[in-house]
Amino acid sequence: MGARPIAALNSLRFGNLEEDKTQRLLSGIVHGIGHYGNCFGVPTVGGEIYFDECYHTNPLVNAMSVGIVKAGETVSATAKGKGNPVMFVGSAKVKMVLEAHHLRPLILRQKVHKTCLQYK
Repeated sequence: MGARPIAALNSLRFGNLEEDKTQRLLSGIVHGIGHYGNCFGVPTVGGEIYFDECYHTNPLVNAMSVGIVKAGETVSATAKGKGNPVMFVGSAKVKMVLEAHHLRPLILRQKVHKTCLQYK
């Protein structure tokens, strides 16, 4: 982090374009990416879109930006020290996977309150 953004790119995957749900999702996601891009102030220089039934109920949206930064001037997104809160945001599937496989031992060992975990 810490770079000056110069361009944006995206890769989108949706279900059958003839389905109403896919059309609504496509419209909303494209609008959101466009709005964010306009606020961001850099051009979208590349992107792709692909339609396949496997994405019918769960579109895949990959958006990224690229930038320029001088060597040694990047910023790290790390937190140090005990007691820093951790928040997970995601679907019920994310909750189930994290809780069952990764967080359950931490919750039991560290007595983390389940109310700290934010679910959609």
